[in-house]
Amino acid sequence: MPSSAIRVVCRSILAALFVASAPINGEAKVAVTTYHYDNLRTGWNSSETTLTASNFPTGFGIVKTVQLDDQVDAQPLIVPNLKIGGKLHDVVYVVTESNSVYAIGESSGQILIQTNLGPPVPMQLNCVNNGNHLGITGTPVIDVKSNLLFVVAYTLDPSTSPPTPTYQLHALNLLTL
Repeated sequence: MPSSAIRVVCRSILAALFVASAPINGEAKVAVTTYHYDNLRTGWNSSETTLTASNFPTGFGIVKTVQLDDQVDAQPLIVPNLKIGGKLHDVVYVVTESNSVYAIGESSGQILIQTNLGPPVPMQLNCVNNGNHLGITGTPVIDVKSNLLFVVAYTLDPSTSPPTPTYQLHALNLLTL
């Protein structure tokens, strides 16, 4: 598949991550606040006692498709029960290579909030995994207690001539970005 087709597919897909926050048999929803679920990056929920191979949801799959501004390389993160815009939502946080951060309603697929952290850096390497530029590539981390999402954006600093690529660490409020 040509890289332009891959980019188009990546821009329009927000895959089955939404069901990750859906409770099974009335179980409480769990936040996914870092890469692979835990600080050890194992992807293992050692507290899971309900989900088994025999009762795995038959409806597992894509719940919603959301149009975003660019390729998604980082793992989306989930925080249940946040009040945004006066309503309670289970929120999926997604970042793109255009340095955009999205807060998306898990069940509706509605973009609740979106912000951009600056111009991405033009791609200078011949890398087939990326589009024409680099922005937010790494998975952010969420601190639920402080209501903050920490993300590193690769941007061009327009105050220098020529603009200089720079990494910027941002702490964004989960409710307002």
